[in-house]
Amino acid sequence: MEQSYHTKRMQLTAASLQRIVQAPPFSVSLVELSAELQLGVWEARHLFQEYVGCDPIRVLHNSWSPGLAQVNSPAQLSIFDTPTQQNPGKFLKTSCELEALAEDPSEISYSVHTSCLGDVFVASTADGICQLTFEDAENGLERLQKTYPGSELVNQSSELQELAVNGLKSNSPSICLPLKIKATAFQLSVWHYLLGIASGNVVTYSMIADFLGDAKASRAVGTAVGANPIALLIPCHRVVHRGGKIGNFRWGTDRKRLLLAIEKG
Repeated sequence: MEQSYHTKRMQLTAASLQRIVQAPPFSVSLVELSAELQLGVWEARHLFQEYVGCDPIRVLHNSWSPGLAQVNSPAQLSIFDTPTQQNPGKFLKTSCELEALAEDPSEISYSVHTSCLGDVFVASTADGICQLTFEDAENGLERLQKTYPGSELVNQSSELQELAVNGLKSNSPSICLPLKIKATAFQLSVWHYLLGIASGNVVTYSMIADFLGDAKASRAVGTAVGANPIALLIPCHRVVHRGGKIGNFRWGTDRKRLLLAIEKG
């Protein structure tokens, strides 16, 4: 009963966020949105506070803010440092420990779950999450098969997968999730860097390249960012272009805009 209740409310939130991000600037009022949701104004506000941690109209205004992709934080001191205030906002409070897999695991389990940002495909080994992707943007199972051809893939949910999905909403407890993924040394350095970008902040590809010691590596950084297999938990949506443009996102530019708008609070 509880799972069905939350699933329905997360689906309602996801549909509402799509309605907001696809609307012309400042064209939707809270009263109109509440009516479309068939909820009272207070109930609509409560729904958004419960799952994304901010007011729906605030999300709408933030999504069209000229400063949405404005860089406002310095690069971290070390790619292996843990920032003192990682994810200080109400959304995406889950922190992660990232390790590279030396070889394909013997078995990987996977399942599809509902989230407030759309259905997610989540896969895990015995001791870590190895993929989290959005089903409306790519086929999660196909990607998993290509990435881990030597592993037996089992359609089965796990406690780790459920913890990862529960971390994608504002009322989740603060936890630290283990991530175990296949990666080159360069990808690992970029993804470690991404874990240090606090919620509400953004960096550019060139900032990451400079930090890694090669100012000409922006394109390689972009490729590594785009190859990220763990959506949201490794926050590649917080990387933007130097000119203030949001830029592309493997799982949809609208979804990236929404994520940045939500994290602006």
